[in-house]
This record gives sequence, structure tokens and C-alpha cells, in this order.
Amino acid sequence: MTKLTAAMAALFGMALLNPAYAAPKTVHAVYYELGHTQIAPTIAQLPEPLRVQALCLSMVVYREERGSSRRNQETVAQITINRVGKPEFAPTLCEVVHQINVYHGRRVVQYPWTVSHNRYQIKEPDAWIKSQNVAYSVLTAHDTVKTNALYFDQARLH
Repeated sequence: MTKLTAAMAALFGMALLNPAYAAPKTVHAVYYELGHTQIAPTIAQLPEPLRVQALCLSMVVYREERGSSRRNQETVAQITINRVGKPEFAPTLCEVVHQINVYHGRRVVQYPWTVSHNRYQIKEPDAWIKSQNVAYSVLTAHDTVKTNALYFDQARLH
């Protein structure tokens, strides 16, 4: 196991490295819906289960912050990672991204674009590649924003 793989396994849980791991349906949807969209070399080098999780994080960066500064992109990615495994959130990145909660009898999603019919449509290929590289940097902890926050808006971290 490489140093990178070990670090990511600690983040996502060893279950992801188990060949018998049954990925949630949303994980399979990532590949299906992305189709022939280009995958950055940084993400392509990851082992399969981790690659899918990295693509989910890349999509958060792309859909939420593609026009923002790199610092904002890194912050949103870090916050999404911080949610993994917390009591109110799901155990993997893809599950956190697609999580639906019930508040006061209403279904609420963290990322509204995840319930859109074109949620994985990439209209800006350069921004998509940059988003993947930001996600990879945050996942591997290279020169990234560090925060323990679980929520983000332009004004403050929560």
C-alpha cells in the first residue's frame, strides 16, 4: 500500500480498499453520468474505489466553486471531507455529496445539483480539470486550506 493510498484509506475507511466493498449506487452513477469526460492524470492514478470518491469531491468543487479563488475551492473541498463519518453525515465522500436528510418532515439535500437531471454535465472542461486537481491536492494535503468547519458560505465558516 502506497503512502497516498494508506492516507486516503484512513480518511475513507479501510472498507474502500476491500475488493468486496459494495459501492453505493451513487458511486456507479458517477462513472455512468460522467461518460467520456476527461479525468485528470492526478485522479486517474488513484486506485478505483478512491478514484470514484475523488471524482465526487471534484464535482463538488466544480459545481460549487469553479469560478472562485483556489482558496475557496480548497475550503469547500476540505469542508466536504470534514463531513465524512461525522454523526450527521454519511461514511464516504460520494455518500456525503448525495446525502438526503429529513428536517421537520422535509427532504433536504446538501448540494441541490445532486438531484438535477444533468448533475454531472461538464460545460467547462478546463474548470473540470482544475477542480479535479484541487480535489486531489486537498485529499493528499498538499498546500491546502486547513479547517475543521462543516459548513461554508462566502461570509464565514461554521
